[in-house]
Amino acid sequence: MRHSHYASNHAHSHSHWASPVDASEPVASTPIVTDPSDEGGSQPVVTAPVTTPTTSTPVVVDTPSPVATPVITTPVAATPGEAISLTRHDGPVVAHDGEVLKNLDIYVDSGTALTIEANNVTVEDVRIHYNGAGGAAEGMGILVTGANDTIKNVEIFNAGAPAAGAELNAEHYGIQAVGAQSLNVSGATIHDASTGIYVLNSPGTTLEGIEGYDMRGPMPRGQLVQFDKSDNSTLTNFYVHNDPKIAFTEDNISVYESNNVTVSNGVIDGNNSASGQGVIFENSNNGLASHIDAIHMGNGAFADYGSNNTFDFTRSFDNIATDQGRGELPLSNALIWGLSDTTVVTHSSYQNPANPANIIYGGGYEDEAHQGTIDVTQVTGQTPMAHLTNDFLWA
Repeated sequence: MRHSHYASNHAHSHSHWASPVDASEPVASTPIVTDPSDEGGSQPVVTAPVTTPTTSTPVVVDTPSPVATPVITTPVAATPGEAISLTRHDGPVVAHDGEVLKNLDIYVDSGTALTIEANNVTVEDVRIHYNGAGGAAEGMGILVTGANDTIKNVEIFNAGAPAAGAELNAEHYGIQAVGAQSLNVSGATIHDASTGIYVLNSPGTTLEGIEGYDMRGPMPRGQLVQFDKSDNSTLTNFYVHNDPKIAFTEDNISVYESNNVTVSNGVIDGNNSASGQGVIFENSNNGLASHIDAIHMGNGAFADYGSNNTFDFTRSFDNIATDQGRGELPLSNALIWGLSDTTVVTHSSYQNPANPANIIYGGGYEDEAHQGTIDVTQVTGQTPMAHLTNDFLWA
């Protein structure tokens, strides 16, 4: 059993979205180029960090956008319930068609802890400890290749992750879907994985209530979630926290060669990569990122390298332009929004920028030739919205 609630990022904060209050802050930006690599590893970089002079064009139109309420606004208290006793199982588990796997506590030293090559499988109230032996041997929490499978209320630990820094194997995933059809994952918390959930060639995947801590990479991994060639998928209600002294991130949420993907209602806290983004659409079209707070981003918060993608109610707090312990500076000079020609950004804001002259760039914006709508303002006195926390009642 799992109860989700929403924890405040600040002890006295009230979760809300502010209307634009300061349209006078002009922005200019550092040019960005793309460094292609395999499987969504392309990241915006710059040839040399440069701050260009500010322009006279304000970020926002004269008429401020109306106040809008996010889908998640009020922290929800966890409901008391009975603790769940888990049965320990040492060694890998393989699911069969139509099977229901419940109340398991799985331990493996190497290899895949739970393999689902079958259809119509349900996994519920399961805890997994994989990669117990550590090192670079193959291993992951769950592998899914079947159709119409459901995973709910799971907590997954990479037990052999290094104490800090990059993983020794970039394929130490929490969950990997390969060629899966209509996969549904809800209420999953993942610790120290190379990537939390990697969705490859798996269209129509639905992820909800996804929580992650200290993603470990290395590049091209390091995401909480990556959709790779997985059209018509969704991620909603999510939270990731990356301690810069422990994590080794790349992008936090990556949508790569995946069209019609929606990412909504989430808080991203921490990205120590010199080339990563909070949310990125890469070679992906007609996507939506909505009601997302990005906190302590290094290289960038939101980026679009596709067509007709929209960022609605996106906010940046306290981004970072300095080295976070990996020996490299943000390659975009702490850009917040990177645009393509058709990017739409609405009802969005930024607070305490690391580089006030580097807020928005790309898609002709700097030359007043951008085709999309840009509605972004600088704000003060706001706090990030409450974030998801999954409470597992393990006995």
